Amino acid sequence: MAGKKARQRKLARAHYQRQATRRAEQARRARQWSAVGLVCCVVAGLAVGGYFLFRGSGQHAAAASKPAATPSASPP
Repeated sequence: MAGKKARQRKLARAHYQRQATRRAEQARRARQWSAVGLVCCVVAGLAVGGYFLFRGSGQHAAAASKPAATPSASPP
């Protein structure tokens, strides 16, 4: 029959193993979510950059330089 100290050591070793497994799983999950967040930021940055790069600034500049035409009110 094992003594009290041997049982306590066995329980402590099992507890340590569970904690180590849990910490490793949490670290893996954190790395995975960090990678997902980084990819999302890169995609969003590319989308915004592409929008400003390819939006065709000539169309907006020409529309802004034209004066707004107001219809003249002719008497009936």
